[in-house]
Amino acid sequence: MENKNCVYDLIKENIYAALLLRKNGCLKKSVTCAYYSMFLIAKICVDPGDTLSKHSAVISKFGREISKNIPECKSLHKYLIETEKRRNLCDYHPEYQVLQKEADEVLTWLKEFITKIVTFRLAKGASSALYYLINNELEILSDKAFSMMNSRVKTTTHSKVMFYSKSS
Repeated sequence: MENKNCVYDLIKENIYAALLLRKNGCLKKSVTCAYYSMFLIAKICVDPGDTLSKHSAVISKFGREISKNIPECKSLHKYLIETEKRRNLCDYHPEYQVLQKEADEVLTWLKEFITKIVTFRLAKGASSALYYLINNELEILSDKAFSMMNSRVKTTTHSKVMFYSKSS
């Protein structure tokens, strides 16, 4: 990938956006942002030279190289495929309605996706900066953050997301 720092920023932005959009009831866009986070991480894992131009090519190669070689990661390929299907429905079929439980499921898959990429250090084209970034994002995707989805969300001028209970 040409400018890894820009890609890392885009991954982080999509993770934050997925959570904020989910919290505010924008379920279709939440699914879309979660998908792009997963897709960009998958691309770093299997296409560090940025030679693949189609999403289907990245997803297929991810399945061949990651899911088939590391049994603990078989589910990641399934999550990526299913999330892409949902993203396509969200983006190209206005009549499609995402249920809250479906959006939550996609965010749970995103958390597992990131956890396993970090655990198995699968992003071969990545620098330690990516591992630092996505490892830190696990806190954002923690169970505590999910349980606070019904809380108010406040963003600071530093683009950090902070969750507050309804009583604060």
